[in-house]
Amino acid sequence: MEYIKIRNWEKYQHYSQRNPPWIKLHNQILDDYEYCCLQDDSKLLLISLFLLASKTENRIPSDYDWIKSKAMLKGKIDLSALIKSNFIEQLPNCLQDDSKPIAACKQNGGTEESRVEKKRGEYIVENDNGYSLESAKRIISYLNKKTGKNFKDTTDKTIRLIKARFAEKFSPEDFKAVIDNQTSKWIADPKMVDYLRPETLFGTKFESYLQTKPAELEITYESVEQLP
Repeated sequence: MEYIKIRNWEKYQHYSQRNPPWIKLHNQILDDYEYCCLQDDSKLLLISLFLLASKTENRIPSDYDWIKSKAMLKGKIDLSALIKSNFIEQLPNCLQDDSKPIAACKQNGGTEESRVEKKRGEYIVENDNGYSLESAKRIISYLNKKTGKNFKDTTDKTIRLIKARFAEKFSPEDFKAVIDNQTSKWIADPKMVDYLRPETLFGTKFESYLQTKPAELEITYESVEQLP
């Protein structure tokens, strides 16, 4: 039997009961760019998986018929959008089968969380895709420099988005290019400048932003004279 889990479930659910009658659904999810990009059926499926996670200790059988039945859903079950947006993930092989001891995971590099974080909120382990805490810091520092804003490089959502793009084989230079491209287009636009933020730039449209050419700047005599 294979299992899936909700990412960062423990961060938002603080109950002590293993099978509580309710879950916490924080309204910040409405500010999540990845959530807003989901189709309505995927949004409903995610909320249903939240409820199932509370009943299974966040160890949900990856059985579409079972999910459909337990969540009382109609139509096709498709987890691909939720996996791509990093709302859910598949448990490592060593945590799939109850007959396999968790110690086996530790012998092979730690539990499923160890490759993501060693301390709460402190991402310090570089994974196979080239991600590291230092790379995230450099990316956010560059974004702040270009936009004049002050985004934190320790925000969980920001880290999740950066890691997701690294998992898709994008490089730090790609992040720089996206920041350059969109800053040149949006920085002077009152309607778009607020979208110069990690959840927009590093979300599901990252590749399309990467392919966008920077806006050309008009250079006049006056602007040239003001150059240092």
